[in-house]
Amino acid sequence: MPLVRVAVGAAVRAGTRNWVRCVSGGASSPSLSIWRRKKEIGKEGLLVAKELKRLRSDPVRLDRYIRSSVSRLLKSDLVAVLAEFQRQNQVFLCIKLYEIVRKEIWYRPDMFFYRDMLMMLARNRRVEEAKRVWADLKEEQVLFDQHTFGDIIRAFLDNGLPSEAMEIYEEMRQSPEPPLSLPFRVILKGLIPYPELREKLYEIVRKEIWYRPDMFFYRDMLMMLARNRRVEEAKRVWADLKEEQVLFDQHTFGDIIRAFLDNGLPSEAMEIYEEMRQSPEPPLSLPFRVILKGLIPYPELREKVKRDFLEIFPDMIIYDPPEDLFEDN
Repeated sequence: MPLVRVAVGAAVRAGTRNWVRCVSGGASSPSLSIWRRKKEIGKEGLLVAKELKRLRSDPVRLDRYIRSSVSRLLKSDLVAVLAEFQRQNQVFLCIKLYEIVRKEIWYRPDMFFYRDMLMMLARNRRVEEAKRVWADLKEEQVLFDQHTFGDIIRAFLDNGLPSEAMEIYEEMRQSPEPPLSLPFRVILKGLIPYPELREKLYEIVRKEIWYRPDMFFYRDMLMMLARNRRVEEAKRVWADLKEEQVLFDQHTFGDIIRAFLDNGLPSEAMEIYEEMRQSPEPPLSLPFRVILKGLIPYPELREKVKRDFLEIFPDMIIYDPPEDLFEDN
């Protein structure tokens, strides 16, 4: 995973929207970043953390204590205390330490430093503070890699901040980092509660220059649409994957069909089942058993699939009552 690097002036002029990477000494590798190492608080750090929490409701005494004691902390203790406050969601104290860290002589712009701050602020739905942190990282010309972008966007989505997540997504699209499919799938999963945004992103992704047809991309879309009972959109997505000649394996067919059954869409599930039967992929027993389990509320449809199963796998047994479906022969 590439780290944030500080670019030379020529790179800035070359036009990466003022986003650069850090190439400073030991911070050139993610494994060497102080923000990724195991953070253990020393004795002095523990005392400072305890006192900061005690004084947080008294701004005057808190500022005095920060000037007298926090500024003397070792780098490792300061980093560890900030990480602990982030874990505890101590937003006010995190912001205080964030400002202190950025003034330290040893401080270097680091994407993991900013990632941790943004994800903590997302968890606590602190939009204004997140915008200020984002402005700081832009000013310092910090560049996130694609995986980190995906993690941050997902954090905002998971905490009910879709508008802010999509603003960061637009930054991700304009990044000079080469796009990767996995972060987009992470984001698409986070958009499950927001079907309209997810469909918009679906259309955007399919127009990207790097896009390649992918069965997992389509699987995730179809399962999301099944959960939201969006039949017309699911049919359109199915037409797209047929046009792109995407072929599901048998397990993926089983998962998709089961998703439609579990969400009360048996007719659509059986249409996909017919596609599965016509697939050139060799049939497997487990996906059939998954489907049969999902067909328990639909006995007539279950009998049809049961007959198909026994025809394809004559040496296997389907246990009835259907609750015993997954027992071995």
